Amino acid sequence: MTESVTSFDDDEWTNGSLDEGLNNISLDDAIDEVGQLDDTPFEDSLLDEQSQSAGGHAAPSSSVAAISNVNHLTYQLDSAIVITKNESISYQLERVRHVVGEAISTAEASTGQVAVATSRGFVLVFNREGRLDRQISPESAQIGSASCVEFSLNNKNLAIGYSKGALKASTVYYVIDNAGQIGKGLLQIVYLSGAQALLTLDSGGSVYEIQLKRKITGARTYAMRCVFSGCNGEVLQMRLLPNGILALLTVTKVLFVSTRYGGSVLLVVPLGMFLECPPLLCHRERMIGKQKYLFVCICRGERISMFRVDSRKFGTRQKAAQLIRSLSMPSPLCSLAWLSDSLITGFDLQGCCWQLNPDRGPVQRASDVSAQLVFCSSEYKGLATGGGVSEAMQLLAENVAYETVKTGWDSKTVWLIQEGHIDMVRKRTQHEQLDLFVQRKDYISACLYLLDVVKNKIPSEEQFKHQAKPLLLDFVRQILGQCMDSTDNNNSTQKVTHYKKYIGALMHICLIGKLYHIFYNEVWPKLESEPLARTVFFELLDEYILDDLVTSPPPQLISEYITYLVSEGQLSQLQAAVVHLPIECLDLHQIMSTCRQNGLYDGIIYVMNKALLDYISPLEELLEVVGSFASNDVLSDSQVEQGNRLLLYLHCCLAGRAYPFGALSKELIASVPLETYRCMTSLHGKNGSSTSIKYPYLRVLLHFDAQQFFHVIFTCSDAELLQADFRLQQLLEILGNLVCELRHPSALVHLLLLISQLTDAGHITPSVDMVQDAITSLLSVGCLDETGEMAVVNAMRRVHQLNRQHILKQATNPFRPRICSYIYLSERKYVDLLNCYPMKPGHEEILELIRDILQSRNLTESEQQQFSNAVKGLLPSLANIDMNRTAQLVLDYFQDSLRDLKDRYFNQHEENSYKILRAAFEIRMERREMNLSTNEELDEQLFCAVFDGIARGKEIDKDDILLGLLLYWLPLGSSSDFCLNVASEFNCPLSSCRLLEARGQLERAFQLLFQEMEKNKQDEQRMLSLMDEILHLCCRHSSSPISKQWLMKVFKCLTSKENLQSQDMDSRLQNLCIRILNNGAEHASDLFDCLLQYPSFSQSTYKLVFIVITFYLKLLFRGTFKIILKIYLTTITILGKRLRS
Repeated sequence: MTESVTSFDDDEWTNGSLDEGLNNISLDDAIDEVGQLDDTPFEDSLLDEQSQSAGGHAAPSSSVAAISNVNHLTYQLDSAIVITKNESISYQLERVRHVVGEAISTAEASTGQVAVATSRGFVLVFNREGRLDRQISPESAQIGSASCVEFSLNNKNLAIGYSKGALKASTVYYVIDNAGQIGKGLLQIVYLSGAQALLTLDSGGSVYEIQLKRKITGARTYAMRCVFSGCNGEVLQMRLLPNGILALLTVTKVLFVSTRYGGSVLLVVPLGMFLECPPLLCHRERMIGKQKYLFVCICRGERISMFRVDSRKFGTRQKAAQLIRSLSMPSPLCSLAWLSDSLITGFDLQGCCWQLNPDRGPVQRASDVSAQLVFCSSEYKGLATGGGVSEAMQLLAENVAYETVKTGWDSKTVWLIQEGHIDMVRKRTQHEQLDLFVQRKDYISACLYLLDVVKNKIPSEEQFKHQAKPLLLDFVRQILGQCMDSTDNNNSTQKVTHYKKYIGALMHICLIGKLYHIFYNEVWPKLESEPLARTVFFELLDEYILDDLVTSPPPQLISEYITYLVSEGQLSQLQAAVVHLPIECLDLHQIMSTCRQNGLYDGIIYVMNKALLDYISPLEELLEVVGSFASNDVLSDSQVEQGNRLLLYLHCCLAGRAYPFGALSKELIASVPLETYRCMTSLHGKNGSSTSIKYPYLRVLLHFDAQQFFHVIFTCSDAELLQADFRLQQLLEILGNLVCELRHPSALVHLLLLISQLTDAGHITPSVDMVQDAITSLLSVGCLDETGEMAVVNAMRRVHQLNRQHILKQATNPFRPRICSYIYLSERKYVDLLNCYPMKPGHEEILELIRDILQSRNLTESEQQQFSNAVKGLLPSLANIDMNRTAQLVLDYFQDSLRDLKDRYFNQHEENSYKILRAAFEIRMERREMNLSTNEELDEQLFCAVFDGIARGKEIDKDDILLGLLLYWLPLGSSSDFCLNVASEFNCPLSSCRLLEARGQLERAFQLLFQEMEKNKQDEQRMLSLMDEILHLCCRHSSSPISKQWLMKVFKCLTSKENLQSQDMDSRLQNLCIRILNNGAEHASDLFDCLLQYPSFSQSTYKLVFIVITFYLKLLFRGTFKIILKIYLTTITILGKRLRS
């Protein structure tokens, strides 16, 4: 963008002479200047502030949200679009159609006048009532048909464009033969200011500015110049926007041009590649907060993009347009109009009408609205001027309806030219929508619609809003009448369904709309007289009571409702409903007797609190009830529910809040918490003499759920009640003594946690004796879980004067690792900590503890030496806990102990030392590291120890284990004879063979495997595995001549064995044959002799025969004729026998 828009003078672009009007910069130059503009739509953010919809049929969700299970309380709006035929204008056009031709274009003035241009060059001007005011005839037949028409901005003049390029402006005063390029027709006219400056668009896509002038002598003249050439991309339509912005819709993009300051290009938005569809644009100014924004909707084909344009940002580095929404249409559009803040409408190529809400919601089809569109094909094809238009124009000409579907002056209507008549497209009014509901006798939908209007869910005009409330009352009576009309129906199921529909609607409308008078005085009396309707009424009333929507109901209604709940056994619903009803509407005797009889303490509490202002009696009663079962080992669900209710009520009273919700008055806030505290901490219960046990109520709470009781205390600890007069400190001391006396582990744990939390919050100064006694009691009751140990540790962290030695003595037997660790670590007794840990599985934390001490405890040199020596001495014991983690610890911190571990194994035969070393080698293997220490000689000795340990072990497959180890650590294993001797001693042929091979003794390696294979001739699987190993050995040394002899020796051995015929054996023999024959023909004859003795070759399997045939052809080319002849004759003989059999 090249220039900022700061002026608001409408005539600034065209004031003065033509030479002065646009001499700063031409539009073509401006396009070249802004070539670097980003053509991608702005997608930074959605609409920053939600604008409030102004009038809308965007299908509100209705006011049904409060009651979720009444699924019929929704309503469906009719189409928001209405097409009405303009009878007067259509009739008059039809009468003169044989003279003036068909309607081509329309224009509407703010005065209500409508101009219709026709195919024979006539323009008919009608007034607001539809009467013909005047008729403008063409100058001559050669001028062509009228292609476009437009009123000036001051409504005083009219401009008519013709298909052969002529322009008639200001009625008869100006006639311009060529208002565009010569030989091009006019497609559109746009007035810029007043009645003197206008723009024309010709069929070549060029835009011309024309200024109409009058000289001093009275002579009329004009000046014209091209401001946009079609060679830069044909302009298809022009739209004048607010603030002097002109939108030029070209073939590939939309240019936003300032009509002030020489036609600067402000913004460029690219269009989609639907080249056969015309680009469309509509706009609307909307208020967001206190700022007015221009919203622009651009469409091409099926793609719609909506932008918010801030004119203040033109000419700055900030983006002036933001993409707020983008969506796809089901079919391509040919027209688009923004009828209201909440409604955009458009027609597709088939004449179907679509509507959408620009802020939200999907695209919807106006199902009852369609049109037979008339397209401007001939004008955009340039038929009147010989068709000299571009291919782009021709491609979209069949789909253009710019002049036949045209937005009115106020953007609230669209003038639509159809076959034989002219229609008006507008938004359906709220009165019309309501009338449609009434016509269908759908009073429920009408009431729900009006209810949304009354509650401002649908923005409406003030007049309609004032009428909505009386209409709502009338329609409620209509629904009541429909409800009671089913009394003649004898089918009870249908009657219940009928009542649920209409009573649910009545209840929803009256209670949501606060129509209490009609609900209590008209609806309820009629429904009360019908037993089935009465039952349905009470069923549906439940949820409204729970939502606090039933305000000031008649006491008789509530009394009958409670009686109904009791008779139906819905006690839980009764208990939930009572606390939501106004106390003045309740029959206190009925409620209290019913609740006491059924143990409904919520109702008792509510009545005593609200009616009698008594908060302590319900608490004492609940404490007595819970005390009767609090000490039981197993509690029923109802008992747990009663205990939880007690804790909740206690919390509300201590915190100064109403139960179960709400707030207390200032007078009650000052008295209720204190009375509750005194009741809870009373020495001998109710009246101070009900029991001889001290603090009976606190004991009840501790027995039932100490954890939740302590949670109540903590959440109320910052209340003024507990902070005054050291009440919280005193309460904790009482609780500490009681918990130590009860010796209940859970209570002791949560008491310590409570003390820690209150100390951290600064609410108390903990008593050393109380904490010491609690810890002593807790450690003496047996084993503790992690939570219990951490409770003790947290208490020790906050109370430093505790006798830690006494605690340590208790924590050692039985062993409590976290407590001991904390004490020893805080006293820096690291070696003692190691010595106190049991070295057995289940105490893996010692390994992490060792690592933590070495990493982050900042050990002194002496501490480091003592601790390291202690850990090294315990390494074999640590291995019992976790071998791999111990080995990792050695590799990370104690590599100097590797030699000691090796010596311990060889000298003392300590098995764990070897296992640590073995785990260390496996860790290095996983990390792909090639050494264990920095000393290669030491690594060899360590590997020998591991190799010896595995060989002497009891694993069944130790030979395979050793071989797997050697595959990675072969350089270490083959560096000396130790591993070879060990492998030979413990009969590990595979490992021995690999070690012999590594030391270059190939013949010994083969003989070892071959002898082992012969020894295991009775075990076919073992024999096959050894054979595979021999084949691998030969493969690794295939270049050696001796490997060929090995293969033949193995083959002879296998074929000479009896009872070795199997599929696995045959496959290996095939593989062996291939290897032997691939190595040459020197053993071919011997191979064939062996095959003749093998039963599978001559009796059952053809595979070996085919292999031999294949390879004797190879031998033919090598010249071994004698062998070939022998093989050939024998093969033919075998095949002949098989065929005869």
